[in-house]
Amino acid sequence: MIIVDIDELTPCLINTETGDIVETEVLKISRKSFLKKFNSKTGWYVNWELLSKENEIFAVVIKGTVDIQGLVAIDPRRNRDALYVSWMVAAPHNNQEICGVGKQKYYGVGGHLFAVAIQKSMEYGSGGAVFGFANNEERLRHYEKWFHAEHIGILHELHFLIADDAAVKIVEDYNYVWSDDEL
Repeated sequence: MIIVDIDELTPCLINTETGDIVETEVLKISRKSFLKKFNSKTGWYVNWELLSKENEIFAVVIKGTVDIQGLVAIDPRRNRDALYVSWMVAAPHNNQEICGVGKQKYYGVGGHLFAVAIQKSMEYGSGGAVFGFANNEERLRHYEKWFHAEHIGILHELHFLIADDAAVKIVEDYNYVWSDDEL
Protein backbone atom coordinates (compact mmCIF):
# COMPACT_ATOMS: atom_id res chain seq x y z
CA MET A 1 0.00 0.00 0.00
CA ILE A 2 1.31 3.42 -0.86
CA ILE A 3 0.29 6.21 1.50
CA VAL A 4 2.39 9.27 0.67
CA ASP A 5 1.46 12.66 -0.67
CA ILE A 6 3.50 14.63 -3.14
CA ASP A 7 3.37 17.98 -1.41
CA GLU A 8 6.20 19.62 -3.30
CA LEU A 9 8.75 18.61 -5.94
CA THR A 10 11.98 19.49 -4.24
CA PRO A 11 15.46 18.02 -4.70
CA CYS A 12 15.96 17.94 -0.93
CA LEU A 13 13.58 18.12 1.99
CA ILE A 14 12.31 21.50 3.10
CA ASN A 15 11.76 22.26 6.77
CA THR A 16 8.23 23.66 6.88
CA GLU A 17 8.92 25.95 9.86
CA THR A 18 12.14 27.56 8.67
CA GLY A 19 12.11 27.01 4.90
CA ASP A 20 15.62 25.56 5.21
CA ILE A 21 16.73 22.92 2.72
CA VAL A 22 17.76 19.69 4.43
CA GLU A 23 19.98 17.13 2.69
CA THR A 24 19.01 13.49 2.80
CA GLU A 25 20.51 10.02 2.67
CA VAL A 26 19.01 6.62 1.98
CA LEU A 27 19.75 3.77 4.36
CA LYS A 28 18.89 0.11 4.04
CA ILE A 29 17.30 -1.30 7.18
CA SER A 30 17.64 -5.02 7.69
CA ARG A 31 17.75 -5.38 11.48
CA LYS A 32 14.38 -6.66 12.58
CA SER A 33 15.06 -5.40 16.11
CA PHE A 34 15.35 -1.84 14.74
CA LEU A 35 12.15 -2.16 12.70
CA LYS A 36 10.07 -3.33 15.69
CA LYS A 37 9.27 0.25 16.70
CA PHE A 38 7.75 1.04 13.28
CA ASN A 39 4.20 -0.31 13.47
CA SER A 40 0.53 0.71 13.45
CA LYS A 41 0.64 1.73 17.12
CA THR A 42 3.36 4.28 16.39
CA GLY A 43 1.72 5.70 13.25
CA TRP A 44 3.47 3.61 10.57
CA TYR A 45 0.28 1.70 9.52
CA VAL A 46 1.79 -1.80 9.48
CA ASN A 47 4.40 -3.85 11.26
CA TRP A 48 7.58 -3.07 9.30
CA GLU A 49 9.45 -5.86 11.04
CA LEU A 50 7.08 -8.35 9.37
CA LEU A 51 7.40 -6.57 6.02
CA SER A 52 11.16 -7.11 6.16
CA LYS A 53 10.70 -10.89 5.86
CA GLU A 54 9.82 -10.63 2.15
CA ASN A 55 10.95 -7.11 1.27
CA GLU A 56 13.95 -4.85 1.36
CA ILE A 57 13.34 -1.81 3.53
CA PHE A 58 14.88 1.58 2.77
CA ALA A 59 14.62 4.78 4.80
CA VAL A 60 14.99 8.40 3.78
CA VAL A 61 16.87 10.08 6.64
CA ILE A 62 18.33 13.48 7.38
CA LYS A 63 21.94 13.32 6.15
CA GLY A 64 24.35 12.18 8.85
CA THR A 65 21.60 10.88 11.15
CA VAL A 66 19.17 8.01 11.52
CA ASP A 67 16.29 10.51 11.77
CA ILE A 68 13.82 8.60 9.57
CA GLN A 69 11.47 10.71 7.45
CA GLY A 70 9.86 7.89 5.47
CA LEU A 71 10.08 4.18 4.69
CA VAL A 72 9.67 2.14 1.52
CA ALA A 73 9.41 -1.66 1.25
CA ILE A 74 10.24 -3.18 -2.12
CA ASP A 75 10.10 -6.70 -3.49
CA PRO A 76 13.75 -7.69 -4.02
CA ARG A 77 13.15 -9.91 -7.05
CA ARG A 78 15.26 -8.74 -9.96
CA ASN A 79 14.92 -8.60 -13.75
CA ARG A 80 11.16 -8.22 -13.83
CA ASP A 81 9.21 -5.82 -16.02
CA ALA A 82 8.52 -3.60 -13.00
CA LEU A 83 9.51 -3.47 -9.35
CA TYR A 84 6.71 -3.99 -6.83
CA VAL A 85 6.49 -1.40 -4.06
CA SER A 86 4.86 -3.28 -1.18
CA TRP A 87 4.57 -0.32 1.18
CA MET A 88 5.56 3.32 1.20
CA VAL A 89 4.75 5.79 3.95
CA ALA A 90 6.04 9.08 5.35
CA ALA A 91 6.94 9.29 9.02
CA PRO A 92 3.93 10.26 11.16
CA HIS A 93 5.31 13.81 11.58
CA ASN A 94 5.45 14.12 7.77
CA ASN A 95 2.18 12.33 7.01
CA GLN A 96 -0.63 14.71 6.07
CA GLU A 97 -3.20 12.06 6.97
CA ILE A 98 -1.93 12.06 10.57
CA CYS A 99 -0.68 15.59 11.25
CA GLY A 100 -2.83 17.51 8.75
CA VAL A 101 -2.22 19.21 5.42
CA GLY A 102 0.55 21.78 5.67
CA LYS A 103 1.48 20.71 9.20
CA GLN A 104 4.13 18.14 8.35
CA LYS A 105 7.71 18.74 9.51
CA TYR A 106 9.24 18.37 6.03
CA TYR A 107 8.00 18.79 2.48
CA GLY A 108 9.27 16.42 -0.21
CA VAL A 109 9.29 13.06 1.58
CA GLY A 110 6.81 11.30 -0.74
CA GLY A 111 8.71 12.22 -3.88
CA HIS A 112 11.97 11.07 -2.32
CA LEU A 113 10.48 7.68 -1.49
CA PHE A 114 9.26 7.23 -5.07
CA ALA A 115 12.72 8.20 -6.35
CA VAL A 116 14.33 5.56 -4.10
CA ALA A 117 12.01 2.84 -5.42
CA ILE A 118 12.60 3.89 -9.03
CA GLN A 119 16.37 3.95 -8.53
CA LYS A 120 16.22 0.40 -7.12
CA SER A 121 14.10 -0.64 -10.10
CA MET A 122 16.85 0.61 -12.39
CA GLU A 123 19.50 -1.26 -10.40
CA TYR A 124 17.42 -4.47 -10.38
CA GLY A 125 16.92 -4.55 -14.14
CA SER A 126 13.37 -3.21 -14.35
CA GLY A 127 14.30 0.00 -16.14
CA GLY A 128 12.87 2.27 -13.46
CA ALA A 129 9.33 0.93 -13.74
CA VAL A 130 7.52 0.58 -10.41
CA PHE A 131 4.02 -0.49 -9.50
CA GLY A 132 1.92 -0.59 -6.38
CA PHE A 133 -1.47 0.14 -4.92
CA ALA A 134 -2.65 3.53 -3.73
CA ASN A 135 -4.61 3.46 -0.49
CA ASN A 136 -7.54 5.38 -2.00
CA GLU A 137 -8.79 6.82 -5.28
CA GLU A 138 -7.92 10.40 -4.36
CA ARG A 139 -4.29 9.43 -3.82
CA LEU A 140 -4.26 7.46 -7.09
CA ARG A 141 -5.41 10.60 -8.95
CA HIS A 142 -2.73 12.51 -7.04
CA TYR A 143 0.00 10.17 -8.43
CA GLU A 144 -1.46 10.45 -11.92
CA LYS A 145 -1.28 14.23 -11.68
CA TRP A 146 2.15 14.63 -10.10
CA PHE A 147 4.05 11.67 -11.55
CA HIS A 148 2.05 10.69 -14.64
CA ALA A 149 1.27 7.33 -13.07
CA GLU A 150 -0.87 5.04 -15.18
CA HIS A 151 -3.93 3.49 -13.57
CA ILE A 152 -3.83 -0.15 -14.68
CA GLY A 153 -6.27 -1.67 -12.19
CA ILE A 154 -5.31 -5.28 -12.96
CA LEU A 155 -4.46 -6.75 -9.57
CA HIS A 156 -6.43 -4.22 -7.55
CA GLU A 157 -8.78 -1.35 -8.38
CA LEU A 158 -6.10 1.15 -7.25
CA HIS A 159 -3.19 -0.57 -9.02
CA PHE A 160 -0.87 1.88 -10.81
CA LEU A 161 2.40 1.95 -12.72
CA ILE A 162 5.08 4.59 -13.14
CA ALA A 163 7.47 3.85 -16.00
CA ASP A 164 9.53 5.19 -18.87
CA ASP A 165 10.06 8.96 -19.07
CA ALA A 166 7.89 9.62 -16.01
CA ALA A 167 10.13 7.37 -13.87
CA VAL A 168 13.35 8.87 -15.20
CA LYS A 169 12.07 12.39 -14.50
CA ILE A 170 11.36 11.55 -10.85
CA VAL A 171 14.88 10.23 -10.25
CA GLU A 172 16.36 13.30 -11.95
CA ASP A 173 14.34 15.66 -9.73
CA TYR A 174 15.62 14.37 -6.38
CA ASN A 175 19.04 14.60 -4.72
CA TYR A 176 20.04 12.21 -2.00
CA VAL A 177 23.06 10.16 -1.09
CA TRP A 178 22.97 6.37 -0.91
CA SER A 179 24.67 5.50 2.34
CA ASP A 180 26.77 2.39 2.76
CA ASP A 181 25.56 2.29 6.34
CA GLU A 182 22.92 -0.26 7.13
CA LEU A 183 20.73 -0.49 10.20
